[in-house]
Amino acid sequence: DKLQEAAYAMLSPERRQEIHLRIGRYRLEHDTPEEIAENAFDIARQFNLGLDRITDKDEKIRIARLNLQAAIKAKQSTAFKSAASLLSHAVFILGPGSWQTHHDLTFEIYHQKAECEFSSALLHDCEQTVNTALANSRTDDEKVAAYQILLRLLFQLSRHYESLDVTRDALKMLGVSLPKHIKKRHIAWQFS
Repeated sequence: DKLQEAAYAMLSPERRQEIHLRIGRYRLEHDTPEEIAENAFDIARQFNLGLDRITDKDEKIRIARLNLQAAIKAKQSTAFKSAASLLSHAVFILGPGSWQTHHDLTFEIYHQKAECEFSSALLHDCEQTVNTALANSRTDDEKVAAYQILLRLLFQLSRHYESLDVTRDALKMLGVSLPKHIKKRHIAWQFS
């Protein structure tokens, strides 16, 4: 182990990235789908250590999917910070144009990332992630998924009045309107 560590330390950062990338590519090419699923975290790690060397757009999409797969597995094991880190790599790999080119994948990555950040108490990061997901949502289902995380976050942050406004916006989107100021007559009407 010490000999390997010493040899690794002697390599230039560029050479290390190349080696990690070659290992990741080899694993994806030679492992069975079951082995890839089982070892998604380790394979994604190899690619993530060589990210700067990846230029092929199709390979980037495949690696983003691999990071998502590994993150979901980590999330199921309650390793939320590890999952959030994998998803951050996926966001980086996809780049800003992915909302237009790979919307469904990008939304799923952002949605999972927001959930993991919330569960890891990375609340500021979660707010940025969920707001980005909400701003880029195309369907009511996507918006509802983002609103659910945002509402939990706002309650956690004790921003109750803001959460009421968000709730009104979400319900309005679904065709339900609530008055801004509820009076006794509203409550009486509800129960009559």
